[in-house]
Amino acid sequence: MEDHNDEGDLSLGTVFTEPPRPATPDPTLSTYSRRPGQPDITIRLVGSHPLWGHHLWNAAIAFASYLDSHDALISDKFVLELGAGGGLPGIIAAQSGATKVVLTDYPDAPLIDNLAYNVEQNIREEQRSKVTVQVTSP
Repeated sequence: MEDHNDEGDLSLGTVFTEPPRPATPDPTLSTYSRRPGQPDITIRLVGSHPLWGHHLWNAAIAFASYLDSHDALISDKFVLELGAGGGLPGIIAAQSGATKVVLTDYPDAPLIDNLAYNVEQNIREEQRSKVTVQVTSP
């Protein structure tokens, strides 16, 4: 009598194989030069990301420049940066006297970890308590 419990191998084997994934590129650095007398800010960007977290957008640079020239807009204020990417405008806000800065991005570990790294590298330790990095809730 035949054993019908052995249904055999139902896997597709090598029919739908995927090529190996290429290595993720190394992070890149971009330096933003502040007004005279202020330290430059170096922003690390993830090496590659489907959500474009590997770009320092011109809009972020333009907005950071505007904030850098208008301290009164952010001094003693609460600042929320949505989709912060590298966090340049929020870092400018924190360095320019904002009371509290919240930097958010998509709930993806490489993006959030990179944003936290940028805060750690660009915000003095005694000021870091006023900066929070968190995921944007869906």
